Amino acid sequence: QNEKKKKINNNKIRNMKKPEVTEEELKNEENLYILEKRPQAEKVSGGRIIIDFVKSLKPGVDLANQCSPTFALKPMSILEWFGHLMAPNNALMQVPGIKSETKRLLVIAKYLLKGISTIPQVGIQQCKGYNSVLGEQFKCQWKHDDGTTSRYVAEQVSHHPPMSAVYFEHTEKKINFSATLKPTVTLTSSLTSPYILGKFEGRQIINVTLASGENEQYIVQLPQFAARNLIGLIGDSYGELTDYLIVTCPKTGLELKLEFKSSNKVSGHIRNAKKKKVYKVQGVITGKVVCSSYETKKTSMLFSKEAKLEKEPQFECKPVAEQEKNESRRIWHRVTRAILKGNSSEASQAKNEIEEYERQLRKEREEGKAQKYTPELFTKAMNSNNKPIMLTKSVPKYAYKQ
Repeated sequence: QNEKKKKINNNKIRNMKKPEVTEEELKNEENLYILEKRPQAEKVSGGRIIIDFVKSLKPGVDLANQCSPTFALKPMSILEWFGHLMAPNNALMQVPGIKSETKRLLVIAKYLLKGISTIPQVGIQQCKGYNSVLGEQFKCQWKHDDGTTSRYVAEQVSHHPPMSAVYFEHTEKKINFSATLKPTVTLTSSLTSPYILGKFEGRQIINVTLASGENEQYIVQLPQFAARNLIGLIGDSYGELTDYLIVTCPKTGLELKLEFKSSNKVSGHIRNAKKKKVYKVQGVITGKVVCSSYETKKTSMLFSKEAKLEKEPQFECKPVAEQEKNESRRIWHRVTRAILKGNSSEASQAKNEIEEYERQLRKEREEGKAQKYTPELFTKAMNSNNKPIMLTKSVPKYAYKQ
């Protein structure tokens, strides 16, 4: 009887149809992807819907591969979200021409702070991107005021554990960065209030060719994210940054270390190669962050969320109807459309179909019935002993195939 059941399950796997959107479905859908025109998500804070979700979870379990409730889904893949998080801004473009090594690091900090300042929010609606499927890709570019273009590519190189590899380059400015990130999301239990902690294990590595012709590298450790006051008995649920943002420059020996505390407060220092403090940095990531020189005693604005927005590089992505079948927006189109139309049941169904197909495909690969996946855009970086270069204990470095 067990053999018969196993045979039936195997037939189910082989006969399972891959959920793919049709050309007809993609007609006149491009407005869904104009990010500035997307409706503001309704705030979700406390209440029975969150209580039931929290009760269904075990403390300490990694939620990265769990089915997230629809209200928590940001209507984009995590590969695309990384692109927006790390998007080039005017600050990053200035770095090659800055003579002072300390000021270069400050401008790198400004670039990073602008990206991560989009993470804190009131409520826990749309706080998590879709779990990218193995082999999924996302590609986009930015048009700059000077007529140049920078580009970004990303690929899901592993699904268990989930790992994303990304690469960005601006050829004319001689700036590029790569990152391999393993997101983990866990429920932490406490007597007063459970909270969800999100980590991005791995590193972002920024490479810059200076005006002098020298190469400089910045190694970035991103902070963590915490969703707190989930039950919401008093006040709103909210998301905030926690832990540290750390940026080191091996060439100069400079290190920036910023700690994120409650109420989105941030403070820290830049230290030189002799570990001496040269700049103090403090403020609120959702407001203003200033930097103060220990040498000159002068304080200046480093980052302001409230400042009048500068004209930033223009984000561009190929229309979803023209994308390959393994590109993010096309894979998740039905889910995105349902979320933005306010149809949570349809979104859940479309999401479950994708995830169930991937689970079955993974089983076939493990049983040797389907070909194992080899990343198309990236490859593991190896050292001189032909061993993987590790960014952390569990995250290998993936290099872009130029």
